[in-house]
Amino acid sequence: MILKLVLSERQCLKILQPAFGDLCILKASVYRWFSEFKRGRDSVEGEGLLGRSATATADENAVWVE
Repeated sequence: MILKLVLSERQCLKILQPAFGDLCILKASVYRWFSEFKRGRDSVEGEGLLGRSATATADENAVWVE
């Protein structure tokens, strides 16, 4: 079963931001995806992260600031 919610971009952000905090996608990304869905897109499958780059720290990439 597919549940389709009818939310505005602003309403969506009001739900996402408290739920995900600093990990929430950017406001611009939310608005961009709303535009994509209004144009007929129905999935974000295979798109990776939306609006935030992945971060990771490896010992060989670590920089220490004193």
